[in-house]
Amino acid sequence: MKTKTVTNKQSLSKNKTAIKAVNPKSQVAHWILLITALFNQVRDWVFNKIQNVRTQAVNLLKAFPWVKNKKPKHEPLTIFEAFAGIGGTRIGAESAGFKVVAASEIDPHCIATYQDNFGDRPLGDITQLKAEDLPPFDILTASTPCQSFSTAGKRKGMKDPRGQLFYDTLRIADGHPEHRVLFIENVKGMKTTNSGRGLKTVLNELKARGYYTHHQVLKASNYGVPQGRERLFIVAFRENVPFSFPKPTVLPAVSGDILEKSAHKNFYLTQAQIDHRIQKKKDYDSKGHNFGFKVLDPKKPSTTLLKSANSSLEKNLVAVPLEKNAPKSRGVIELEVKGGKKKQFHLRHLTPRECARLQGFLDSYKLTSSGADTYEQMGNSVPVPVIREIFKEILVSLNKWDKGERVSNQPVKIVDPAPPQRKKPKKANKSATTKKTKAPKVAATAKPTKKQKPPLKVVTSTGKAQPVTKKSSRAPKMGLALVQGNSAALPPVFPKPKVTTDKTLEGQILGWKKKDKANHFMTPKWLVDFIKLVVCPLELDAASSPEANLVHKFKRIFTLKDNALTQSWKVEDGHGVFVNPPYCGKLKRKKGKSAKKNKNGKIKKAPRYKSQLLDWANKIVAEYKQNAQPIFVLVPARGPESKWFQVFFKNASHIVFLKDRLVHNDTISTSKANFSSALIVFGGDQLGERLDYLSELGECMETSAYRISKAQSQTSNAA
Repeated sequence: MKTKTVTNKQSLSKNKTAIKAVNPKSQVAHWILLITALFNQVRDWVFNKIQNVRTQAVNLLKAFPWVKNKKPKHEPLTIFEAFAGIGGTRIGAESAGFKVVAASEIDPHCIATYQDNFGDRPLGDITQLKAEDLPPFDILTASTPCQSFSTAGKRKGMKDPRGQLFYDTLRIADGHPEHRVLFIENVKGMKTTNSGRGLKTVLNELKARGYYTHHQVLKASNYGVPQGRERLFIVAFRENVPFSFPKPTVLPAVSGDILEKSAHKNFYLTQAQIDHRIQKKKDYDSKGHNFGFKVLDPKKPSTTLLKSANSSLEKNLVAVPLEKNAPKSRGVIELEVKGGKKKQFHLRHLTPRECARLQGFLDSYKLTSSGADTYEQMGNSVPVPVIREIFKEILVSLNKWDKGERVSNQPVKIVDPAPPQRKKPKKANKSATTKKTKAPKVAATAKPTKKQKPPLKVVTSTGKAQPVTKKSSRAPKMGLALVQGNSAALPPVFPKPKVTTDKTLEGQILGWKKKDKANHFMTPKWLVDFIKLVVCPLELDAASSPEANLVHKFKRIFTLKDNALTQSWKVEDGHGVFVNPPYCGKLKRKKGKSAKKNKNGKIKKAPRYKSQLLDWANKIVAEYKQNAQPIFVLVPARGPESKWFQVFFKNASHIVFLKDRLVHNDTISTSKANFSSALIVFGGDQLGERLDYLSELGECMETSAYRISKAQSQTSNAA
């Protein structure tokens, strides 16, 4: 009996322990399910309530007339461009996010150049235009003829027939009451002609019509233009919009950056022409006149380009170092250099392309008129970067007004901006340090110190961000950042490396150049490092070579044998792809006179390379659509007429036009490329604030296809 009782007790104890082990877990799981279900019900109820309140608030807001008539954000503001010239105002305004719907110009040569570059033919004489025949527009721009106010003219002001054209501008504006801004550009002399009566007349006419006017003289060299050009700008709003003119963006640009390496022999002066100019200069100096020729200082901005080509070119003669093999027709002049020494130079005029660069036009802009007409057109044109900066401020001001911000009644002093100066360190005063001085008392209402900006973080190959100790020492160029963001600091500067002293590396790269003469150009190391460390970690170079990867050090590369056009470009999440596609690849044969004979007497036809950028463009678009990973493409900055450029433009998100010409093979060479470059970005929306750092390389612009897709996604999300 004792054994039975023991076994029963043991079995009961085992059952109790089993119940104790099972019941707590099942009860906890049961309570977790109940709490989760209750939380989901409460969350759904709160979410539905918020959505209903939000919908009611939006419907109530849309009932207001100022919201009902407001243009959607994704639609760009439209412009009617009067006195269009060759489209300088159009380029600057459209790069800031506006759209030109119509233009007016009377000069047939300017009309032809305008049509060749934009595909639109401007309307004729503005005096013959009817306001009701023009499409609706938000902004009217007018670069009225400046000869009636210029110091180079007779300065008749508003009495001149060309000065009366301002009233035709007002007639067009009065016929379109829906417009919001009137933008006028003219010479600085408008403020001083006839004691400033011309400017006073214009401002009084605008104020009588209810405009709120802002006017200021801006110097082009303060905004990245290598030209000391001063112009008066008038911005008149229909509402009292909070507006201020842009501050200087960069240190004064220098004219030496826009000079071409070689110019045609026709631009050089003969010895007789140089002697004649020297003699006339002496005659003018003896009479106390500041006339005669002037040699361009490559370390300073050039003088102002004028309509008269002769006067502009005579004030901007280019000194070329003496060449031993130069033609005998070239003249020689002695000029003083550093240290008071004299050195011999050739003299030449500026080329039309150099004049275009002095006005801020990119090299992709077509100069289709004759040389004399091009000089005149550039003298009458406007500096494109200055226009872009003003229109960016106009866009910001209109956005602030639409959001409800209003101007304060306190008057604001208007001061002409000055370029930022490099502050020299103050020398310590020894006498002041010896004296004992009392510590100043701190006032109770002392202003709080400014918050320090967060340190810049660099993206590593693992996708994580690490702080950077080395920051940029150069001045910020915010004027070129067309893509706005919230970046707090500038990215670090990657200095361009000097020529390598590693003979083994130099020999390998030189051997690569000899093997593939058409496609041996290598991406500069500093540019690859900039994208890798600041913008996006790169894993794959889709068009490289083992020699180039000794410098760039990518994790993966595709060589010519791998044929990247047939490979998959899939990389790890958070990483990107870089590609500098070969500009040449397919071989064709020349015909005719270029054929040569072999040793056997057979005709050997010289090879000719054909560009295959279109094949690469299609491959890059296909890879991005398949993998949706950032891709950075380095290509020549060609015009929109190229088929491969159209493929990029219709599918890429951003295009960065590099401000400096690259030095290919910079590890072994220092010679720059003979063309400008552009960085095509696919998937820029995945970069976040790091996208802003691309503006350090040049103009970072959104494509129209990207803006449309972004606007569509915003409308779908709102719905």
